[in-house]
Amino acid sequence: MPLAHICTVLASVAASLAAADVQLSWQEQQVNTPRPQPTLSASGCLVDPDTFLIFGGCTSSCCFSPVDTMWRYHLSNSRWSDVGAQQAGPRPSARFGATAVPMALDNDGAAGMLLFGGMDAVLGPQSDLWLYDSGTNEWREVAPAANHSAPPPRSSHVATIAPHGGTSYLVLHGGVGPFGVLRSDTWILPLTPRMESAQWRQARLTSESDAPPARTDAAISAADEDHGALLLLVFGGADQSGAVTDDTWRADVTCRHADCQVTWARIEPASAPPARHAHALLLGTRTSPHQVLLVGGRSDTSDTAPFYNDTWSFDTMTSEWHQLPNPAPSPPSRGFSVVSSGGIGAGGEREGVLFGGFGGFFGDVDDRLYNDVWRWSIGNTDAVGMVASDA
Repeated sequence: MPLAHICTVLASVAASLAAADVQLSWQEQQVNTPRPQPTLSASGCLVDPDTFLIFGGCTSSCCFSPVDTMWRYHLSNSRWSDVGAQQAGPRPSARFGATAVPMALDNDGAAGMLLFGGMDAVLGPQSDLWLYDSGTNEWREVAPAANHSAPPPRSSHVATIAPHGGTSYLVLHGGVGPFGVLRSDTWILPLTPRMESAQWRQARLTSESDAPPARTDAAISAADEDHGALLLLVFGGADQSGAVTDDTWRADVTCRHADCQVTWARIEPASAPPARHAHALLLGTRTSPHQVLLVGGRSDTSDTAPFYNDTWSFDTMTSEWHQLPNPAPSPPSRGFSVVSSGGIGAGGEREGVLFGGFGGFFGDVDDRLYNDVWRWSIGNTDAVGMVASDA
């Protein structure tokens, strides 16, 4: 069973969801053809208010041959464009389980996407970094800067963008490396407008800190707190034995010049979501910046394991999880989707997009392989649609 990517995905949601009278709502989109095939473990993200990109993934649940296709979804008219068919020049190899995050480029406000790693069916886990320019529809590989090394090859890791001190950082954690060995390391990349080279930094563990056990298919969020470090939250995933976890970890990352260090702390809430992997964490509202929302995932790594469509919120102020009522309609239970957070709408709601994923074996092996598109909103009970994006 393939290991998954969930692009990027990133989070901070509602300082008290009940008190702020906010909830998650979903809206399935009626989209055109042609459209992407049903796909799991693709990579993608919202790069501007009208542009959702996906790359690669597996078009069969057995995932022997990942693809290198690339599609652009236009939120304004619910239409897909096969932008990969129009590309010339270098591009990432076919892969699944990569991570993709948005970044602003300096050429007339064009939007870009950074893609790292993933599983090549022939070459195995990768450690390459690629920058896509939506203005020119071109890819460019970004090599490590002089005296800097790229993170070791991996797939099914987690990544998020974390703004801090006037700089945005790409943060990578975990994943599966060569020969199926899982990783527990954390890497930091400061983002620059041109990204001519990558100044990777491995975050050192502080003396009082232990890293979370190595894992794959977890979920990560950059939580919104006003203090002197990058605050990250990691939940769940599958360990080296294949067992899924229900542990919650907080990481405080500080960077000074070329040196970054991370302090991990396991959080012990009174209750927690059931153990899972291949889930997602969502960004939240302007008025409720201290919570993280969790959706979906799979209950274990066996072929017959059920998937979830439940919703949980984590409050970074109280360090507690709370299960929320499921809205109707909602996407069917699934994992291995592309889930991307967008911007803050006019009413303060946070909005984003979900594409595809896998819901388990039922009948034919690909009966629950999806290519649907759902837009989500976290805000007031009447908040729908996407107004703007600042992802």
